[in-house]
Amino acid sequence: MRRVFHVDRASRPVILLLALAAALLLAGFRDARDTARIVGRVTDLAGNPLGGAAVSARHADPTVMGRFTLAGETGGFQLTGLAAGRYAVRAEREGYAAAEQAVELAEGERKTVILRLRPARR
Repeated sequence: MRRVFHVDRASRPVILLLALAAALLLAGFRDARDTARIVGRVTDLAGNPLGGAAVSARHADPTVMGRFTLAGETGGFQLTGLAAGRYAVRAEREGYAAAEQAVELAEGERKTVILRLRPARR
């Protein structure tokens, strides 16, 4: 006697949802591998860390989502999940003039950026 795999109608939506979830999970793994990131530090002109600075990466194409983070106590930051392309990386902190640097990222690339802020004019 030969057995045939049979799926009843009530199980079909569940199987479709599981297949969709698996496809999205696999796509997420691919995206994580292919995305780029920017790491770096925010300092004053003397090289002292400026923790708490707001750091953003804005893509040249306004339809591509950028990223935002706050620098840690040591001024370090990390912007992950970035698509390839040209970004304007900007750091701001109260009492300092903002600093901006252009960064070109290839797929899967990691770039390091040091943003030095000068005291704001009073």
